[in-house]
Amino acid sequence: MPIVKQGFVGLDIHFALTLPPRLRIFGSRFTRKGEFHVTLVSGDVVTEEVRVAAEKAAKGIRFRIGVEPSFFLVEKDYGIESRRSIIASCLVAGAEEFNNRLYAQTGVIIDSVPYHVTLYTAGNSKGIGLTSQQDKLRFATKIPYGQVPKAIKIF
Repeated sequence: MPIVKQGFVGLDIHFALTLPPRLRIFGSRFTRKGEFHVTLVSGDVVTEEVRVAAEKAAKGIRFRIGVEPSFFLVEKDYGIESRRSIIASCLVAGAEEFNNRLYAQTGVIIDSVPYHVTLYTAGNSKGIGLTSQQDKLRFATKIPYGQVPKAIKIF
């Protein structure tokens, strides 16, 4: 069942593996996130109506998340602060059915979210919201596999 909060609908991920608590890479010290999730829907479209509909839309769907060995450095300047994070791309079985059901109930078209899990953040424990493929193209840089720290090549 998805997590439904103000501005966010997502799925918890519970890894059966251990990631190191800290990494030093790209000139920054990154800290492992305290929780892991994949965002299904976020932003202004997550109204009270969408939150209620999301819980109904998810019923009976067996979501399965596959973390891919495809890593990105995400950097975004928010004016008062800059954030950096390391993410891994994900495949989410059941997401298309969920989006179709949500649309049928609300008429809200869900943009194609770049499914990912934030593994590490630098300087701030908050991740960087990537709510569209355009966001990913604008803020994320693929980390060449040879530069990915060995400690996270476990996916």
